[in-house]
Amino acid sequence: MAPFLGGYLQNSFGWRSNFYFLGGLSLVFLILELMYSGESLKHYHPFKLKSIAETYKGMLQTADFTLGLIIIGICFGIVVVFSLSSPFIIERVLGHSAITTGYTSLLSGLSLMTGGIIAKALLKKPLGKKVGIAFGIQIVLVLLMIFTSSLLTNIYTLIGFIIGIHIAGGFIFNIIYGYCLTRFSKNAGVASGLTGGVMYMISSVFSYGFANLFKVKSQLLLGVADLSLLVIVTILFIVFNKYRLKSSFENAAKE
Repeated sequence: MAPFLGGYLQNSFGWRSNFYFLGGLSLVFLILELMYSGESLKHYHPFKLKSIAETYKGMLQTADFTLGLIIIGICFGIVVVFSLSSPFIIERVLGHSAITTGYTSLLSGLSLMTGGIIAKALLKKPLGKKVGIAFGIQIVLVLLMIFTSSLLTNIYTLIGFIIGIHIAGGFIFNIIYGYCLTRFSKNAGVASGLTGGVMYMISSVFSYGFANLFKVKSQLLLGVADLSLLVIVTILFIVFNKYRLKSSFENAAKE
């Protein structure tokens, strides 16, 4: 919703109004937090740095978990590349307003949500097969976006491809994210914090790096950046799936 509302604010009051709005909203939340919230834990646990570090180390040394973090980081990075480049492409190249950019971001977010809903509906299907198909769909759509850019490029072709790519991306993200969260059932809280934190760091590095590397200023260059990221993440998924199956066999043997 943020880019959607931000587009209207920028169009009506200028780009600085977004920062005023966020500052005011943050102040409201701070006041509500101080008035009504507080620590929910009834019993405090001592902070043991060595124990926490060993837990983190053990998790990060688990190949399928670490590869899963990188995969979801790159998947989210593909979305961020679009978010970084869409204002320039839509407003400067295609000549639309900030409101249109906001609508495209809203459609991107809805596409991710749709992918998550589909992932939940197909929860019982084999992970390797369904994620592999989703990666295949993404690659086909990105290739079509690249090859058709010389024939026709407008707001409809851009957002049409983005919707399909992001639905598949949301599907993959939710499945692998869920796998990482449940990988260590005895340390679910630590796994959740580590998954979220590392995922955002990885997505930041890849999204900014590839957006800057390819100087994404058109549908063609957006497709090239996405394809490069998809090649990397697909290779990582093949390795991830190998370690995941190995871990499943080992756990089954122990039982």
